[in-house]
Amino acid sequence: MALTRRQFLKWAGVTGIGAVVFNGCRVPDHEIQVQSPVEMPEDLVTGRDNYYATAAQLGLASEGLLVRVMEGRAKKIEGNPDHPVNTGKHGIRAEALLQALYHPDRIKHPLLRIAKGGPFRRIDWTEAIERLTAIISDRDPNEVLLATPLLRGRAADVVQAFADGSRIRLQGFDALGCESVAREALRQLYGQNAQPDFDIAHASYILNFGADFLGNWINPTNYSRGYGEFRQGDGRSRGRLVHVGARYSTTAAAADHWVYATPGSEGLLAMSIAYTMIDEGTADSDAASALTGGHGARALQAFAPERVAARIGVDAHVISELAHELADKKHHPALVIGGGPAAAQANGLFN
Repeated sequence: MALTRRQFLKWAGVTGIGAVVFNGCRVPDHEIQVQSPVEMPEDLVTGRDNYYATAAQLGLASEGLLVRVMEGRAKKIEGNPDHPVNTGKHGIRAEALLQALYHPDRIKHPLLRIAKGGPFRRIDWTEAIERLTAIISDRDPNEVLLATPLLRGRAADVVQAFADGSRIRLQGFDALGCESVAREALRQLYGQNAQPDFDIAHASYILNFGADFLGNWINPTNYSRGYGEFRQGDGRSRGRLVHVGARYSTTAAAADHWVYATPGSEGLLAMSIAYTMIDEGTADSDAASALTGGHGARALQAFAPERVAARIGVDAHVISELAHELADKKHHPALVIGGGPAAAQANGLFN
């Protein structure tokens, strides 16, 4: 059979397309090459993921997390349902941990500043340890201070062991003083040097002085879960939240009543409310006696609403209304919280 020009072009086109298709489907050589490290992690199986339970300190509290790891790399973070603090939930800070882990500017090795106020250069661990050893050995131990944030748990043990072994002073700092002030206030009132855990879920009324517990104060994930129960828990009426503060925070936005008060005056408002309750006989008699040294409302006359209203920036009748709401038995159990900006200032302990 004679091959016509049309048939020749037809078969040539099919052959060319086939060559392109099969060449495109062919596995490139570099894809066939598989890395085989000598010491392969025992749980590293290609295509299989693993979950690891851990905890991360986010702010002043920790959250229990489950980290999904595939082929040795963390891929996803979720709340641990068995952790007593967050019970399966997690906040936006926990969600951002992967970004911090893989951030290109994350410090992965020791750095040495070249000159005062100048840039850094990378050094190896041997040089870093030698320099630190020289600093510690050439000076009196009291002249060297190891400053850290407030640490807990295993991290605190490791840093303390390093400080003890190096004979240097260790000092933890609370940047805004919020946690330190809260702990000192509890120590003076109840004799306990501990961070409080407010039972928001079982309260019927909350009077909050400054603490943004739905935003970034202590453990917003745990408090947000309790706040959900506070608002619409089974078999209970909706709780009422009153927030006192100068900033329109996340908690202020969620409150039934936001009371704007002059920054630093939260303690005056609290004492004025206490005076009103004691003066009207609605406060607990034992607590009133302990607060006033047995002198009753006379000891707190300087905090009468009409005397401090101008300094606080809140009308006297509003102060009286807050005292009446707090004393109202239909609002019991009532919870009073203080912290955040109310504590992060010179008179924070008084507040």
